[in-house]
Amino acid sequence: MDFHWRITCLEALSPSLIFGLAGVATISAISGLHMLCSRTLKMLHESKRRNTPRMKGVVIRSYGGISSVEVRADLPVPKILHEDEVLLKVIAAGVDNMDLLVTKGYGRAMRSHLRRNNDHIEDDSMIILGRECSGIVLSTGKNVTCVMKGDEVWVVSAYCLEGLMAEYVVVKDTQVALKPKNLTFEEAASLPYTSIQVCNALLNQASLNSKSAKGKRILLITGNSPVGLFAMQLLKSWGGDVTTAVPTAGLPMCHELGADDVVVYSVTDFETELRKRKRFDIVLNAIGTIIHQLCVDISSPGGKVITFTTTPILSDKFDVLLGSCLAGLLQIIAWIKKLKQGMLTNFWWDNFLYDREYLVKTSAFVEEGKISPVIESVYELDDAVVAFQQLAKYENIGKNVLRISKKI
Repeated sequence: MDFHWRITCLEALSPSLIFGLAGVATISAISGLHMLCSRTLKMLHESKRRNTPRMKGVVIRSYGGISSVEVRADLPVPKILHEDEVLLKVIAAGVDNMDLLVTKGYGRAMRSHLRRNNDHIEDDSMIILGRECSGIVLSTGKNVTCVMKGDEVWVVSAYCLEGLMAEYVVVKDTQVALKPKNLTFEEAASLPYTSIQVCNALLNQASLNSKSAKGKRILLITGNSPVGLFAMQLLKSWGGDVTTAVPTAGLPMCHELGADDVVVYSVTDFETELRKRKRFDIVLNAIGTIIHQLCVDISSPGGKVITFTTTPILSDKFDVLLGSCLAGLLQIIAWIKKLKQGMLTNFWWDNFLYDREYLVKTSAFVEEGKISPVIESVYELDDAVVAFQQLAKYENIGKNVLRISKKI
């Protein structure tokens, strides 16, 4: 009787009900398995994260300017992943004006594009700041021949690449060179990014050297800036006749470095003063496009104008591909205008190559006594925000430097 009742009950179940129950059971099993796998993967990720060594660094998590700068102690220590990379312990890092622009989003489109293809990025929400540093090589990839373990080095990083204000960094061998033997790590950290700019401008763009610079009339606008101070020292060592325009605070340092003529633009109409003077063979303008025409007007026939400026990057407004195409088109238009105006010998320059050979040349300049670092202040890593706030006042005579860690 009991058996017959069971058969009757089974016959009463419709096929759709049976399949429905089977579907529910299957979904429940899959959901449970998915939840189990998710929890397992999360536990593995957390375990890996816990086991990954952590370090301190200066980062931003948004492009909100200085207010977004913070010091964190939970950054992963990077490892060498490619044969052309160098791992180093950072001892000191320079704080450059470019870092201020990066905090506001300068180069964000290109940076985002490069970070997507960077194997070293663990957390895409945090961007390490810093364009220059000095430190000690801990290890190198198989293809690296320019430095070796234990070498004391200095490093430069482009605005669109990962920064260097961290206790440990991994960089390409093209970014690193032996630091000058006669500089401390703090002094060495203040020069790389500036040296890349000035060497490109003077050696490459202006074709100057120890012979061709002799007797040339050269104007440095904002001679109190890192670019101006570096260029002034190098040009004076080459025998150039240097005029500079600075605020009152920069006057003593410019006299100390041997400037031949100083215009203090905070107490005089420096445009009128510059127009009174004999025309210049080379004009280095670190203010930007706002006075570019003035620079052209006061340069001698056949003279050269080099404008250091960080013009807005079109890829930040558009995407990387369209922005690059528009930038190329604007460059062509600019050259056509110059040809029409007979200005082929004058040029407007705001880009430079990140060539490690310029670091090597600068090291020689320093060791020969042609260049000495000019440092405004040295801050501890935990005081990085204060260093940025001070830099943003634009009152520095030289660089701010962060002491990242102690020498091994």
